[in-house]
This record gives sequence, C-alpha cells and structure tokens, in this order.
Amino acid sequence: MTEHRPFSMLDDLYTTAEAIWFSLTPADWLEVLVANSDSVSLSLSRIQQFENNDLKAQFAEAKRLYEEKFGFIFVGGENGHSLSEALAICKARLSNSARIEIQIAANEQQKIIDLKLNQLLEK
Repeated sequence: MTEHRPFSMLDDLYTTAEAIWFSLTPADWLEVLVANSDSVSLSLSRIQQFENNDLKAQFAEAKRLYEEKFGFIFVGGENGHSLSEALAICKARLSNSARIEIQIAANEQQKIIDLKLNQLLEK
C-alpha cells in the first residue's frame, strides 16, 4: 500500500487495497487468516454480547468445527449479523470444500480490510 501512495482519491485507497488483497495466492490468504484469528475472534465476540447462552454455545461449537475442518477461524459473521444469522452462515459454510471456503473467507476478509480502512480514516 505504501508503494502506491499518495492516493489522489479516497476510492483509489479502497481499490488499491482490494487489488493487492486479491492479487495474493490462497496460501497467502490462509497465512493472513490464521495470523489474524485473534482479532477476528474479538470482532465476533461483539455480536454475542446480547444473545442467549444456547445460541452462544451452538455458535462456539460451529466455529470449533469450522476451524477444525479448515484450519482457520470462521470469518463472515462480524459484519452486522445477529448471532443466529452468523450461526446459520457458519453451519452452511461447513459443507464447502477447502478450496471454495478459502475464497469465501478471503472475500469476507476483504470486507474487514474495508472496515479497518474506514476506522483508520475516522481517526
């Protein structure tokens, strides 16, 4: 990103970030997803604050199964979803192949990148 600075328009910042992210290989994405699992866990914990304990337990189990199957934490429930919605998404994605799931997780991670850029610009 620093090599592409300065950005003449705000849209150029987001377009460049997306282009760089999607120019990476699935192995690169996997490295990022595994390395960032703690920050994603914290983000997911925010959606659980006001939900019931049964849903929390179900979601914790679905996330455990997901991580066991794919080797990285579930990414995709932190963008305005309720816990029940995130649980349904996680369960549905458990049936994906690893090849398909890494692409979906990469797309979800791109949304997180945009969110982080928005937070950075708000400071």
